[in-house]
Amino acid sequence: MDLHCSEDHSTSTTLATAAVDAAVTLDTDEIIEILLRVVENESAYPRPIDYLATVQTHGMDALWRRRVCDWMVNTRRIFDLSADTVACAVHLMDRYLCVLSVDKIVLQLVSVICLSIASKVHENRPITMEEIDLLCQGKYPRQEMIKMEMRILDVAAWKLNPPTAVGIARDLLALELSSSLGVCLTEIETMVTHLLDACLSEYVLVSALESVKALAALEAVYLTQLHIASPVVQYALDELRFPMDLFDECVQVMVAVSQKLFFPNESPLEAASGKRHAPTQRSPTPTGVDTPPHLLAAQSPISHVHKKARHS
Repeated sequence: MDLHCSEDHSTSTTLATAAVDAAVTLDTDEIIEILLRVVENESAYPRPIDYLATVQTHGMDALWRRRVCDWMVNTRRIFDLSADTVACAVHLMDRYLCVLSVDKIVLQLVSVICLSIASKVHENRPITMEEIDLLCQGKYPRQEMIKMEMRILDVAAWKLNPPTAVGIARDLLALELSSSLGVCLTEIETMVTHLLDACLSEYVLVSALESVKALAALEAVYLTQLHIASPVVQYALDELRFPMDLFDECVQVMVAVSQKLFFPNESPLEAASGKRHAPTQRSPTPTGVDTPPHLLAAQSPISHVHKKARHS
C-alpha cells in the first residue's frame, strides 16, 4: 500500500464500506464466522504495554494522552470520519508510544499523522495534506510530516487494519435479537459508538483486548440504559468463547463513563467555591495538549468553517 499516493478519491473504496453493503446479506453463521476470525486474529496486533511507566521519558502522562484522544474524537466529527478511523489512529499512536518516547510537540505530530494514515485505510475521502496543514496550524514542515508517516508505518510494521472494539461491537449487534425486548438496535449502536469514542482516552483500558472492550461497551450500555445484561454478550462469552481477561474491569470503567456521558445532569455538582478563575487563553498547540482543563470542551475554532469547506 502506497500511502503517498495521489489524493484523487473519485474511485476509491474501503473495506468498511464493502462490509456495510455486504452485511445486509450475511446470515447468522457468516457473522459468527467473521467474529471468530477477528478474535483469532487479535493476537497479530499485540496490546500496548504500560508505556507511560516503561518507555516515555519526556514527561508524558495519562492527561497528555487523554487530551490528544479527545482532540481526535472531536476532529472525527469535524471531518465526518468514521469511528473505525479514530480507533485505528489511536491504535497506531499507542503502538508508536510503546517504542519511542515523545515530548508534547512530537506527540501532537504523531497523533495528526496517525489520524491521516488511518483515514487513508478507512475513508472514501482521506484527509488531504492541505487539511493536515490546517490541523497542524502550519507548525510542521511538509517533509517532517512525511518522515513521521514513514516512521509510524515502520513501527506498525505496516499492519494498518487492526480489529477495533467499535467494529466488533457492530458485528455483535448484528447477532442481537432484541426486538422482543422493544430495543432499537440503531439507538444501541449509536450509544455504544459514542461510549467507545469516549473510552479511547481512558489509559486504564489500553491493555484490554478490543473484543473485550466491545463486549464491555455493550454490557455497559444495556446496564445503564435498559437495566438488564446484554444477551449477546452472554452468548459471546458462553458460546463463542470470547476472551474474558479484564472484562469486569472494563465494564466497571465503561459504566462510570456511561453515567457521565448519558446522564450528565445526574452527576453530583462540584461545590461552588465562590472564587473566580483568572481568564486563561486556549492552548496554541494544534491538538490542545496544553489546553487548560476548563477549556477542553470548547470546539475547535476551525470546525464551523471546515465543515462547510469539506462538504463543498
